[in-house]
Amino acid sequence: MQAIKADDRVIIKVIDTGIGISLDQLKKLFTTKEIKSTLGTENGPGTGFGLILTKEFIEMNQGKIEVESIKGKGTTFRFDLPFAK
Repeated sequence: MQAIKADDRVIIKVIDTGIGISLDQLKKLFTTKEIKSTLGTENGPGTGFGLILTKEFIEMNQGKIEVESIKGKGTTFRFDLPFAK
């Protein structure tokens, strides 16, 4: 994990070297239209609801979230938030 101060915002990056996410899955990652359980690196199940909630909380606090992934190599989630006034 990395935290970077940029002007009046903080940028957080969470990087893993797991199984990655396919381009098709990336397009659906933050939607509830097609939630499907997937297995992670240690075969742990996931539904995607956590990411949907995370995105909503970040956006409610004037932030944004982005994701980059390479199948078989890993994933980087990046989000930023303004500093509290």
